[in-house]
Amino acid sequence: MKETLMPRNDDPAIDTDHVNADQFYLVQRLTKPVRAAREGAVGIDKYFRLDYMGSAESEVGRQKESLTRIRAAGNPTIEGQSFTRDGQILEVLVVTAAAFQDAAWTALNDWIVDEMRTKEQHGFGDVLLTGRVPSHHPDLVAWWALGADVMWTIDRDVAENLLAGLEKR
Repeated sequence: MKETLMPRNDDPAIDTDHVNADQFYLVQRLTKPVRAAREGAVGIDKYFRLDYMGSAESEVGRQKESLTRIRAAGNPTIEGQSFTRDGQILEVLVVTAAAFQDAAWTALNDWIVDEMRTKEQHGFGDVLLTGRVPSHHPDLVAWWALGADVMWTIDRDVAENLLAGLEKR
């Protein structure tokens, strides 16, 4: 079931070529903050803690680059779709710019299908198979493919917070 909460942006001038499974090589885990909304924080940082990612974060600024591309494309949306894996059905909610949504679903599906990718340390393979967050990451609530500008979760409230975190400041 695909649900669009905001109108699509079908502007052909917005480049979507980077939204593909190959750009899922750098997946940022997002966890619950200590408080429901962190005081003084803005954007994504207001709602989530981000795992430290070494040079991707401190030297290159991949999070900032991804946010810039999503915000520049405009009209961020939440779309849900059901995935079936090994007989299990799980709704996944994708948050990204409306112009990226179609490519995001193709990329996420391609990435999930590749068994090697689901065994990486991001933990989404476990969630997809069981519907539960792995015990070694109890506060894990969402993921963000920094190269593809795609965020996803299995929780509607978390998706709403991702969307709020994408608002331009």
